[in-house]
Amino acid sequence: ICEGKTMKHKILYIMLILIFPLHASAQPGIRIGYTNSTHVLRTDQEKKMMSADGMTAGLTYDFRLHKDTYLRTGLMYGFQWYSDSYSHDVSLGPDKTSGINANEHLIEHNLHLPVFLRHEIEMIPQILSFTMSLGPTISYGLSSETEIAMFGALDAGFRYDNYNGNMEYTYFPYDDAVKEVMNEEFRKAGMLQKRSDLSMGGSIGLNIIRQIELEIGYDLGLMNRYRDQKDMFYRRNSFRFTLSYIF
Repeated sequence: ICEGKTMKHKILYIMLILIFPLHASAQPGIRIGYTNSTHVLRTDQEKKMMSADGMTAGLTYDFRLHKDTYLRTGLMYGFQWYSDSYSHDVSLGPDKTSGINANEHLIEHNLHLPVFLRHEIEMIPQILSFTMSLGPTISYGLSSETEIAMFGALDAGFRYDNYNGNMEYTYFPYDDAVKEVMNEEFRKAGMLQKRSDLSMGGSIGLNIIRQIELEIGYDLGLMNRYRDQKDMFYRRNSFRFTLSYIF
């Protein structure tokens, strides 16, 4: 891979290789579901958690390994959002600090590649089975945008791209000098996020008449989603409830 190909391209290649290993015994399926993610931000001084609602939809493939044991992979699209309110101090220049209130709204779009080992226990032959799955999920961020509205000592509104750091002001009744100070504060904070993420999770479920599957699961985030932070750790843990149709 040439130098111009970044890590995000490598992750996409890995996804494609794992998703499409054509195999005669593969069982395709479609899946939709609800997700609730906890975004955990931890520093030496505090730990903050934000809850995000979302949805997921996509394709799954089951490859039989031995009797009732399968390898499940596929490609899932995920969309989630959260809103939060908080207060903090912001620097407006040398020896100038003001307290502000802020409302924050996050919207994320992701692709998820699960690589799960799945086992079925038949309870009623051909009618009802109990299922268990365990394994990692590789995630790739399509977009992540935070919209912030500040009021109080400083009034401003802007949208911030969490992957490349671009800022677009929606409301800013001040001169360019103040805007540059704000831009510099965000650059120094180093809050840019990685597109790639890795989690480990498991699930249990019921398979009905070999075609309909109800499943609940939980995925624990393993990576720090911040690029350059050494004293801050940001991860995403997710609960999911899904409904699948197996062809």
